[in-house]
Amino acid sequence: MSSNWPSSGLRTSAEYQCSGIPYVTSSNDAECDTTNPVQIKFPYVTRWVEINTWKSNAAASHLRVGFTSNGVQHKGAVTGSRPVGLTDSNGNQKWEKVGAWELVDTDAQLNNHANYYLVPASSGATLCGTERVRLEFACTDLFLLADAGTTGFTIVAGLTNIPRDALSLTGSTGFQGVG
Repeated sequence: MSSNWPSSGLRTSAEYQCSGIPYVTSSNDAECDTTNPVQIKFPYVTRWVEINTWKSNAAASHLRVGFTSNGVQHKGAVTGSRPVGLTDSNGNQKWEKVGAWELVDTDAQLNNHANYYLVPASSGATLCGTERVRLEFACTDLFLLADAGTTGFTIVAGLTNIPRDALSLTGSTGFQGVG
């Protein structure tokens, strides 16, 4: 009888059938602004994630949630992209779409691709958002950015036993819709 049991991996269905290991993090205040994405690094691959806004300073302070910094900042294309080290005549960075291998001439052409999910802002009457969003997906990192103004967040996740290095979601490796 073999004593070499297989380790946990992305295709191990038992990891997604059992309850997740609890993980909770919250911002201290309205930590997310419109310029600096906040990165949440999970210690293991997630089974599910629940996201809520906290202390939004305006009705339009929705929370952008994505899987890359480029995704929440409108940088990148649906098919994934990477800078090619070239600029156009106006000094804008040129990007290469992974898969299609098509050069995009301006950053403005990339800005029409939003690779994020929008969580509604909390209201002034309630510090915590009234709409929680629970998403069942495997990821190792989330990037958060305010759509306008500032907002805070609360994240609850169920983690698997799958190591972080088993999953790498980036637009440059061809994952569509990541950024």
